[in-house]
Amino acid sequence: MPGAADISRGNTALQMVLQETLTPPNVGANNTAVQTYTINGLLLLDVVEINQLSHVAGLSVGNAWVSAANTLSVQFVNSTASPINSTPAQNFMLVVTRGNPILSAGGYSFPTAIV
Repeated sequence: MPGAADISRGNTALQMVLQETLTPPNVGANNTAVQTYTINGLLLLDVVEINQLSHVAGLSVGNAWVSAANTLSVQFVNSTASPINSTPAQNFMLVVTRGNPILSAGGYSFPTAIV
């Protein structure tokens, strides 16, 4: 494998799949809202992919990121002309990928190309 790697996994130190129960916020008509959740073990530069395991009409996830240690921020999008309120807790799958600080140039900065 080209480039620095301690085993054939590139510069990834950790990849985990988590199941979390999260309660989406109220989202106004044709609007977005960001809600934060405590997920123990998340680090600031972890990459998070999120998948909702159920359907709420008009509500989707726009983005998810780690905004602070142990804190997941999720942007919810309401694509309808009516507000979406009082959404019950939903099950989500999270894929957390953590870069390897030893193999990433300058600590936790990441390469900009495959080398």
